[in-house]
Amino acid sequence: MDFQQLVYFIHSAELRSFTKAAERLFVSQTAISQQIFALECSLKVKLFNRTKRGVELTSAGKILYQEAKKIVELNYKAEEKMKQVALGYQGFINIGKSFYDIPFLPELLRTFKKKHPRIHINLNRDNLHKLNQDLENGLIDIAFTSRVGIEEIEGVAWRIIKKIPIYAILYKGHPLANRKSIFRSELANECIIAIDREESTTGYDEMIAHCLKSGFSPNICYESKYLEVVLLLIEAGFGVALLPGGFEKYGGKNLKFVPLENDYYVELVAAWMTDNSNPALELFLDDLSAYISVYKKTNRKP
Repeated sequence: MDFQQLVYFIHSAELRSFTKAAERLFVSQTAISQQIFALECSLKVKLFNRTKRGVELTSAGKILYQEAKKIVELNYKAEEKMKQVALGYQGFINIGKSFYDIPFLPELLRTFKKKHPRIHINLNRDNLHKLNQDLENGLIDIAFTSRVGIEEIEGVAWRIIKKIPIYAILYKGHPLANRKSIFRSELANECIIAIDREESTTGYDEMIAHCLKSGFSPNICYESKYLEVVLLLIEAGFGVALLPGGFEKYGGKNLKFVPLENDYYVELVAAWMTDNSNPALELFLDDLSAYISVYKKTNRKP
């Protein structure tokens, strides 16, 4: 079984005629018939039933048709991608990211730009809700965001980059600051400082939901859309925050990041729409996949 045989087979199946398939492909009917016969001999199954009106697929033929379509489509995509690489594809890719840290993103962008200098990269930061909207509406090609909310978008695909534990962020003079870990329920009487709901709708709602599961309704005293402001208020002793890890480098020396015991994780993902036809996205996903694989191997827990 070779690629040309599959092409002849697909056209014959769709047109239900060797003659019409030959006309479409600009070859002789004899060539079509011979290749179909060779394909049947190779697979040791009958693919077509001959009728007065043409040909019809057998049960085996119907199965092969579905698989052959996939093979031919993948081959054409691979050829097109290689042409783009060889010619130096010129285009753009729109990337959106949340406030979550992507450790390998700078190196990924640098590598991608070096390989594809004619592709312009647009990188923007936005809140989780806006990222989801922009992704669904085709305003961005790929989003680095939280998995929460992404699953509700029809036609979306994603890859998990990492799982981020939740921390209680405390002023160093807080009674719980020197603990190795604490339970969320121990913060029931604390003043909570939160990232504004408009900035992180899913994160805000998740925080409240998990507090309720722990037996209390959080006393949210302050909100800000800026992480720096939240950390500053904590350092000033105004309250505590419940946020995913990774923000330690933004905090001052007077802050303590204490992991929560038996709590949930935020899953950081790269998400894109499956019907996105931007060739630059496919090229970017190839590089992204390699970086995610390396990152997971080097950050695997013992």
